[in-house]
Amino acid sequence: MIGSALRVAGAALACSMTLPAMAAEPSVVGAWKLVSYTREDPATGASTLPWGEKAAGYLHLLPDGRMAVVITAQGRQPAVRGEDGFIEKQAKLFQTVTAYAGTYSTRGNALTVRVEVAGLPEWVGTDQLREFRLDGDSLTIRTAPMQSVSDGKTYVYVLSWKRVT
Repeated sequence: MIGSALRVAGAALACSMTLPAMAAEPSVVGAWKLVSYTREDPATGASTLPWGEKAAGYLHLLPDGRMAVVITAQGRQPAVRGEDGFIEKQAKLFQTVTAYAGTYSTRGNALTVRVEVAGLPEWVGTDQLREFRLDGDSLTIRTAPMQSVSDGKTYVYVLSWKRVT
């Protein structure tokens, strides 16, 4: 009986002792605002700003492993129903927005998104693999080479984000 009491007391004491704080690994969890959106041509190494210097977007990476992102090109204007070229303008708007959501996981510097809903239906049910680098409140994400919706060529997209506080 006394031995049991001593074990319980020892366990309580051990649980109440303060251990040295371990450095927490930096986390991608949070809300991120787009700083820049570039694409690189893997064949030539050329880098461009396909959606302008002021592309806009937000990326949300939640602690429970859910994510959502929307990115839009600079200077988008609404397509007005009834105006000449309405259908063409809508098509252009579709080509200047990226939006998808699902679940995510990280391993090392790899980010994997399991897409559940997307502006591109062919992405639904796929894993989108990304490479990321976290530096304080800056996050850089690089895609694998992928085909552009706008011109059909293959590019690597590089997105720079700033943590929203």
